[in-house]
Amino acid sequence: MQQKDFYKEECRHEEIASSSRFAGLLAMTCIFLLVIILSGCGGSFHFTRQRFLMDPNTLSKIVPAKQELRIGEKLTYEVKWMGIPVGIAVFNVKEIAQINNRDCYHVVVSVRTNAFLSKLYRVDDEFDTYIDKEKLYTLQFIKKQSENKYKSCEVVDYDQEKHTAVYKSLLNDSTKDLVVLENTQDDLSCIYYFRMHNVNVGSQIAMNVNADEKNWIITIDVLQEGVMNLGRIGNLSAMEVEPRAKRVDGKTLKKGRLWIWFSTDENRIPLAAKANAPIVGTVSAVLTNIE
Repeated sequence: MQQKDFYKEECRHEEIASSSRFAGLLAMTCIFLLVIILSGCGGSFHFTRQRFLMDPNTLSKIVPAKQELRIGEKLTYEVKWMGIPVGIAVFNVKEIAQINNRDCYHVVVSVRTNAFLSKLYRVDDEFDTYIDKEKLYTLQFIKKQSENKYKSCEVVDYDQEKHTAVYKSLLNDSTKDLVVLENTQDDLSCIYYFRMHNVNVGSQIAMNVNADEKNWIITIDVLQEGVMNLGRIGNLSAMEVEPRAKRVDGKTLKKGRLWIWFSTDENRIPLAAKANAPIVGTVSAVLTNIE
């Protein structure tokens, strides 16, 4: 079965013009909330960082990052809205696959609401990114969303040498040619790109990101180190980072702020993220299991 037919079979439902901001927020929270900045739906907020990062005197030094991803890695996160558990996200480095004869990390993220929220608003999304194993940029991004009445099934194929991409909707067969920036990431692969780079407190990593058919420049600032308590997982040395986004014309978005915490060991495991949107309030994602 061809790839197009396969995804058509999975995404038969009629495509809706636009999705709910809540569903979009919940899904993208689980790929660490960058879409809140990119879509402009975030709002400013304040929280006590000590709830996440504590005991800075016991921290360990940030060590060099591993330059590869562990095949089979599976990270599970609990998503909370205003402190109430509403869903689960699973990040899986599934395999080494080939796209255009290039070895790629195939990363799959699934996002699902729990029984409580599904009675009000059901989300069942899956995101696939294919990251060039050598160059660490995106070659293909697939987004399959089922959020109440909203359905989407989209594929973006990237030609990184020509700085172009082709967007395809597999529900209505529409296509669109895009111009992308050099070495562009998608809104999932950028997290893994960051994980494989060496940083210290005060470092800044910049990357080009293509999300929702738009181009952005994302900078991630490493703010501080500390220790994060993750319940039964235990206390882990962590670093706090803050992503910022600006349009390619240089205009900086000031719609909100978000913070992400990564482990300081060579694996750079994402431990938690937290943000706020004016419609739904505070949303967080916290690591609950590592496989």
